[in-house]
Amino acid sequence: MACAGQACAQAGLQEGIFAYKRGYFSVALKELAPLAEQGNVKAQGILGEMYSSGSGVPQDFVKAVFWYRKAAEQGSGSAQTYLGVMY
Repeated sequence: MACAGQACAQAGLQEGIFAYKRGYFSVALKELAPLAEQGNVKAQGILGEMYSSGSGVPQDFVKAVFWYRKAAEQGSGSAQTYLGVMY
């Protein structure tokens, strides 16, 4: 049975968070990147963390700032803090 729309997005988000917390960064990136592109604030914040620390991706502060800014603009307090730290 296939899932649709928001249910699939929520499942992908949960799988991505689960993978990120356990250090399965390639799975996290696969699940979270499309959601971040679609505007999911949690996915954007995690991608910011991944690029900032180089977890599963080459460390890239420009990309980290890009994703933190996207999340911060949506009101994420932690992304606002990390963005401030980056500057």
